[in-house]
Amino acid sequence: MEFVIITAQWEVGIGLVRHYCRALINRGFRCRLMMINEDNAKDLLIRYGVREGIVKIPLILMINSGGVRVISIDDLREFTRG
Repeated sequence: MEFVIITAQWEVGIGLVRHYCRALINRGFRCRLMMINEDNAKDLLIRYGVREGIVKIPLILMINSGGVRVISIDDLREFTRG
């Protein structure tokens, strides 16, 4: 399982998502933090992050063999706890 978190330097919760990403890595998961200005991040934002014409960041994707699922920051926190 892999987590991809797309955010921006100006996003107020960036420190928290960095902390969660490190915690996931320490638990053996793959976690990648991407900034919204990266080309791959833009593609993922357009594909999975647009809801009613609005993009909300951070966009947190959980990727496994079953596909891609958008999860909340609360869901991400639960994965860090085990």
